[in-house]
Amino acid sequence: MDWANREMARYFAAKGHTVHLVAFTADDEIQKTTNIIFHAVPKPLNSYFLGFFLLERYGQSWARKIAAEHGRVIVNGGNCVWGDINWVHYLHVRAQTAGGSAWEKFKLGIFLRKEQEALQSAKVVITTAESNRRDLQTYFKVPAQNTHVVPIGIDATLFSPVETLVRTQLRTRWKLRNDQLAICFVGSLDNDRKGFDTLYRVWKELHAEGGWNHQLYVAGTGSQLAHWKEAAARDGLTRSIQFLGFYRDIPQLLKVCDAIAVPSRYEPYSLAAQEGVATGLPCFISQTCGFADQFPPLLRSQFVLDPNQKNEWKKTLRDWAQHPNRYHAAIKPFSQTVRKQSWEKMAEQFDAILFPTAQRATA
Repeated sequence: MDWANREMARYFAAKGHTVHLVAFTADDEIQKTTNIIFHAVPKPLNSYFLGFFLLERYGQSWARKIAAEHGRVIVNGGNCVWGDINWVHYLHVRAQTAGGSAWEKFKLGIFLRKEQEALQSAKVVITTAESNRRDLQTYFKVPAQNTHVVPIGIDATLFSPVETLVRTQLRTRWKLRNDQLAICFVGSLDNDRKGFDTLYRVWKELHAEGGWNHQLYVAGTGSQLAHWKEAAARDGLTRSIQFLGFYRDIPQLLKVCDAIAVPSRYEPYSLAAQEGVATGLPCFISQTCGFADQFPPLLRSQFVLDPNQKNEWKKTLRDWAQHPNRYHAAIKPFSQTVRKQSWEKMAEQFDAILFPTAQRATA
């Protein structure tokens, strides 16, 4: 979401608009960009929850000033209630999980109320996938005519198939053997929403059955990271599964790997999946991920899986390991299509919604 917001700000600034960004942080490049004015929101005790209330207060203050000058105001989900454009990337109402402390439930309750208020007060809601549009109608009664789908963009200079020589050099650096396939998981390990528990159980069983010498890279951190490291040590998987923690160079990781697994139980989009496909990797993705909506019908039975069906994932990964070239060839045309959805194309689609043709003609 942060990357998408940044690219949108850069696009409108380049077109000559004055762009006000209200956020906790912004990178140095954005703050130095012509026509972008950054308004930093304090984060008491370094807490996003405490800062949440200040974010809305700052946002509404600047929204009033911008609206008075006939500008457009864009908010993300429930972070600021304002009756203009809501660009929603994530729905808390869909991400609820069983359990959790009383404190976590208290925070979730506040987020849910703010989310409902913000989405129902918006004139226009823009989201990233058709499945999210359906959720907006189901949970918030947002009229279909007020909802638009704009897929997230991609930087094809970072995420494209790599030349064979470069890939060989990278795999040597990562100490991967020629007969060894590598698959990656990219995501938070705070809870089971990302579905790593399903992937871990599948990997454990494949390893126990023998003949499974492949490598799983896990890029991500969270409260359950120590638990999964301990489980891997206990189950004899410390060589087969490498936990990379908070890993910044995702483009390199994808170039090293032969596939990406996205078993999330709820994922409104999955930029990681999109980046993997753009790099040319077969992507095994949960049917509950928004990005899965873009998979062509002929690929869905091969790549789009049920996040809770361990045996389905196990069968698919086993078949992939036996026929990696077939899976690579199948994803190639879709990979080319995904790379065409640039950040600029995303912003242009957004621009057409903010400033319709009729408005442009009278501007």
